Amino acid sequence: MRALVLLTLLAFAAMPARAEASRPDGRWFLITAGYALGAQLEADAKTQVTAHGGIHPGSVHHPFPSHDLSSQVLAAMSSGADMIALANAGDDTRNAIKTAAKLGLPNAKQAPAALFLTATDIHSLGLAAAQGTTTPEGCCRDRDDGTRNFARRFMAVHGGMPSVIQAGPCSATLHYLKTVVASGSREPNVAIAKMRELRPDLYPRITK
Repeated sequence: MRALVLLTLLAFAAMPARAEASRPDGRWFLITAGYALGAQLEADAKTQVTAHGGIHPGSVHHPFPSHDLSSQVLAAMSSGADMIALANAGDDTRNAIKTAAKLGLPNAKQAPAALFLTATDIHSLGLAAAQGTTTPEGCCRDRDDGTRNFARRFMAVHGGMPSVIQAGPCSATLHYLKTVVASGSREPNVAIAKMRELRPDLYPRITK
């Protein structure tokens, strides 16, 4: 479904690699969580990095969850890689970024790239720790009046601004409901055909 493109792991892995495409010979070392999500992020990141002319000199894995990632970050730094990519999520990513900041990243030669980090994670980390981290974000709540209206209504109910984790399912649901109205049918094949015909909003919009 196109409406969910911003929630696919491939998209999360691809965006940082494309963002750094101006360094086509860049070396990417991965710090990977030892479970299915980490493995898929690592596989997709390797594909995207090499597709954009980059080099993958190696990876280091860690258990899920991990509270101390200092050895993994030090191993990544000693690899000489330009980008230290974090193929993990949640507390593991936040812990890795905090550890990297304490160990002097980013610096003139190396910088972290978080493959699965949301705006709320950045608020939790604080700008001092998150500074210089490349990360994908498919949720731009300040894009126009419609997205700002959605964000304000979401915050009124939940007490915080939405991230891609909330915006993605809302976008997909709204797209489905629009196609049901447009097609006049909830029959799956009819609705799916109309969903493919209509362009989805990758961020929910509320006009009233």
